[in-house]
Amino acid sequence: MDSNNRDIIREEVVKGTGSSFRMLAAMAACTLTLVSVSFQLFSFDKADYTGGFAPLGVTAFTAHSAVIVVLMMIGWNRRQPLPRLMVLILAWGSSLLLIWSSAGIVFDVLRTADVLGIPGLPPIVDWIGFGTRMISLIAVIFLASSTVHFQRVSLDPSSYVYRDKDPNDRRRVIIHVNLEKVEKEILPLFASLANP
Repeated sequence: MDSNNRDIIREEVVKGTGSSFRMLAAMAACTLTLVSVSFQLFSFDKADYTGGFAPLGVTAFTAHSAVIVVLMMIGWNRRQPLPRLMVLILAWGSSLLLIWSSAGIVFDVLRTADVLGIPGLPPIVDWIGFGTRMISLIAVIFLASSTVHFQRVSLDPSSYVYRDKDPNDRRRVIIHVNLEKVEKEILPLFASLANP
């Protein structure tokens, strides 16, 4: 398969991710996280145990940046000046901050269990915060899944290796060495070592 065909196939794969369920679900979950944060800001019912959790500003900022990152992944084009590395850094950074935003869900679950009659922590639950943390956990799952998918399909075809799908088995990926680039950039280094 020549390099032009590989470029066309990769462009189609990247375009196909625009309507991907993962990316749309990540964007919807991040939007719901923003709505839940706005409800939580206007709620006067604040539980004492949430003082050590991630601030609401972090959750709101991360949800905004995650929506922007998903839009960048959907609209990403290989010929565009938007660097792939910048998209990946923003996506993984947003994922880490969303994990931090949803970290208090363990305490929420234990307190909810006590409300249902299972002894444990005191039966006071921040219900709106519990919903926000649950939605942000769902958002990080979809965002991380979308990022891994984007990372795979946006591999630069001008690198030293490239991937192709196996025509007989769709589960397999065949990794090829880009011999033209190796001959042009790496072999001269070894040639200078052979001729001192």
